[in-house]
Amino acid sequence: MNLIELGYVVVDATNIEAWRRFGADVLGLMPVDGPDGVLYLKMDERPARFVVRPADTDGFAAAAWGTRTEEDFTHARDELIAAGMKVTDATSDDLRVRQVQRMFRFLDPAGNRHEVFCGPVVDPIRFVSPAGVRRFVSGELGMGHVVLPTGSAFEETVRFFTSVVGLGPANSREFRSPDRDPVRVQFLQCNDRQHSLALGEVVAPSGCSHIALEVGSLDDVGDALDRAVRHGVLARQLGKHINDAMVSFYVTTPGGFQLEYGFSDGEPTWPRNSYFVDAVGSYWGHAWVGDSRPVGIPARSADAVITS
Repeated sequence: MNLIELGYVVVDATNIEAWRRFGADVLGLMPVDGPDGVLYLKMDERPARFVVRPADTDGFAAAAWGTRTEEDFTHARDELIAAGMKVTDATSDDLRVRQVQRMFRFLDPAGNRHEVFCGPVVDPIRFVSPAGVRRFVSGELGMGHVVLPTGSAFEETVRFFTSVVGLGPANSREFRSPDRDPVRVQFLQCNDRQHSLALGEVVAPSGCSHIALEVGSLDDVGDALDRAVRHGVLARQLGKHINDAMVSFYVTTPGGFQLEYGFSDGEPTWPRNSYFVDAVGSYWGHAWVGDSRPVGIPARSADAVITS
């Protein structure tokens, strides 16, 4: 398979207006009304990088992966079917909402929902950040990265994404701390971004651990940090990660999962396929704020938030 980007994410929301305010006022994304009550959050030339749809529950719904050509799309679909995975083709309404030409869905071995698409629409409406964000780093690197839970299916899910999907390993990591079992994490690449997908040996009722967005300057991070504090959504303080050299902070989204907001001014400092063991994953910072840190977690069997 030849997946080239994390193209967009789908989010379920009981309160669309909460996501509109959060996206615009905290993240600096541009809200655009889509069809069927859907809210788009725009960060570049694409119509939407977040597809926020009305639902009865809040949470992360799906990660969407793009292919470069229709031939690659068809090949990806065929490979998944050959591997014994069930795929569901998009309806015309699905394509209209996602703003893509072709799309199908599947579940990974851990039960996480994914979409594969080709032919993304280019939006003639220019992105203008309502909060004055200068630039989000996207383009060929995709929208950022997503960290998904695997529960007890960690090894099977990692094998699936490396052997069947064909994502490349970036780094491996093991969280260790005195009050919980060790937690394994595998970081995976589909382009030149240090990682577009991470798989963690945890359970996350919200559907994911976190999504990450990258901006083009440290000033954009600082401005967003001030906004997060003003709006009372800061979950982890400013810090610098080990594997991707990202200077970032974390906020709690209306969907219950977290979002990392950061900037990197250089090459990752850890080589490909390296393995590291720690409790935090940061050179400095990223301390939990207030009661946002999960407490008393047996990390392989309960909700946990993985950073990086």
